[in-house]
Amino acid sequence: MKKLMLVLTTLLCSCTFLFCSAKTATDTFYTDVTAEQGEVIITENIDNPDFIILDVRSPSEYEEGHIENAININYYDSDFTSQLDTLEKNKTYFLYCRSGSRSRRALKKMKELGFNKIYHLKRGFNSWGK
Repeated sequence: MKKLMLVLTTLLCSCTFLFCSAKTATDTFYTDVTAEQGEVIITENIDNPDFIILDVRSPSEYEEGHIENAININYYDSDFTSQLDTLEKNKTYFLYCRSGSRSRRALKKMKELGFNKIYHLKRGFNSWGK
């Protein structure tokens, strides 16, 4: 009886570990980063053609200043989701807005569309260069 309980307990622990690991892998398609971490990530990927910097602010905000090489897709455009859907899902994205609010909502849309790896500037462009 003790051996059976030991085997069952071991099996239960193993299943729990596998379930938790699998859940973590699918739920972590993005990573929140600080401005300092973001600068390092961008520097490390400067020559990586599969690394895209995505600014989801309005065009006027973008024109006032943006991260070098960022592409701009306005979160408030009526076809924002369609524009996102044209992007390659397997590339790595560095996503930001002004304060982190729009980009956080954009993350939900990107997850639904099947994007795999995103670095999210959690405090937005307001924190950049400070």
